[in-house]
Amino acid sequence: MKKYPFLLESLFISFVLLFVFQLLEAQQLYLFTNDSGTYLLNSVELKVPGDRTVFYSLWIWFLRDVLGIHFLFPVIFLPFWMVVYALNLVSNQLLGAILVPINKFVLLISTAIGIWISGVMWIVAQIMPDIFTSLMFLSWYLFTVEMRSKQKRSTLFWGLLMVVSCVMHNAHLLVILGLFILNIICNKNYLNNRYKINYKIFYILPFVFVMGSNVISGNGITLSKNAPVFLVAKMSENGLLKKYLDKNCEKEAIALCQFKDDLPDHAWDFIWPSDGIHMKVGGWYHTDSLYRRILKGIITDKNLFGELLVASFQATFKQVMLFGVGDGIIKIGDNATLAKVLNDEYRYHSDSEIFEREMSMDFSELNEYINFMMITLFSLFFIYVTRLVRQKENAIIFMEFSLMFVVFVLFQAFATGALANVLMRLNMRAIWLLIPVVIVFFSHEMIQVFHKIQIWYLRKFS
Repeated sequence: MKKYPFLLESLFISFVLLFVFQLLEAQQLYLFTNDSGTYLLNSVELKVPGDRTVFYSLWIWFLRDVLGIHFLFPVIFLPFWMVVYALNLVSNQLLGAILVPINKFVLLISTAIGIWISGVMWIVAQIMPDIFTSLMFLSWYLFTVEMRSKQKRSTLFWGLLMVVSCVMHNAHLLVILGLFILNIICNKNYLNNRYKINYKIFYILPFVFVMGSNVISGNGITLSKNAPVFLVAKMSENGLLKKYLDKNCEKEAIALCQFKDDLPDHAWDFIWPSDGIHMKVGGWYHTDSLYRRILKGIITDKNLFGELLVASFQATFKQVMLFGVGDGIIKIGDNATLAKVLNDEYRYHSDSEIFEREMSMDFSELNEYINFMMITLFSLFFIYVTRLVRQKENAIIFMEFSLMFVVFVLFQAFATGALANVLMRLNMRAIWLLIPVVIVFFSHEMIQVFHKIQIWYLRKFS
């Protein structure tokens, strides 16, 4: 397929990687978290929740109830296929930009190896929207490149994939908003270019869809009805809520004052326990005005706001330095909602041994390996970029990709770490992408070195 290079090859690689993952690593193809149960249940009820977007559940519903596919494989396979496809296109483009002769077979094999050793298969196999974070970056990058080269069909395709990826998670909306603003700041002629203005709709559509779904469902004109809950829980985690209550409890009656000396260390312990503080002060339906008042008080207090900025920076830095997988994975039998939906909708029998199957993987050892590999490959990548800039006149495109990737990772770390939770998988779902790119480039560099040695040998001894 000359019009769509790497499309079928990427399909094959995706299938093989998932098959090998099931065979060697997980002994089961699908992995679940407690949130998986929520997404699956919502794909049956089709309600717009206040704490997340509805679109990942709609994706599951579309495959199951519209297309009639009552097994989970397409849920994880189709976005993964698009990620592999986009990775191959990006690597091919970057190699061509720096005038490196491209060996298609080596590129494909290197991409597959890079994906495997990154550990991302533990994210791909989860019934979670996390793989769409990777797809969002790749589609955004290719959308930007194709728009610049005025390839209308490709721009439309990657623009639509960018929109789909953005609506899968609330954090994605913050990331794409930051990228859009940065794009305008860095391209002063952006708003004077009629061609580029026509494509800004792809940055706006995710907000239209998410806000529209909330309006239709009665949640109001909002991107996330329960956003104040998560923000106040984050303030509890970073200590700002305690400082706010210490300053204001003597001046006004605040429902949280009775708990100010017993605030939990983690945001999730503030929100999710059925007997936790959040439920005691009104739960999901009666705390909105309380939490908004607290957030306004923190933001308008210059001392607390300064501390908020510092805490946000610290959380972002902590998030971006976390490498690892496996956090949050549960056995099916641990979540009654998950077990019921799988039994009712996907023909999982409740007496099956898979409901009680435990993970045999030692994630502590795996994550030590991932940390070592990440640090090593990032160091090699930095050395490679430095050398490339000095030696190649065509390094501008490679440098542009590198800067776009770094900015994306930082925005993603802020949207998750500073405003929600600091978790390994929330950083890994974006940062792993650099590993296959590095492997592809070093494999081609090794080929170049081998060819030079071969030429030297022939000249020396012929």
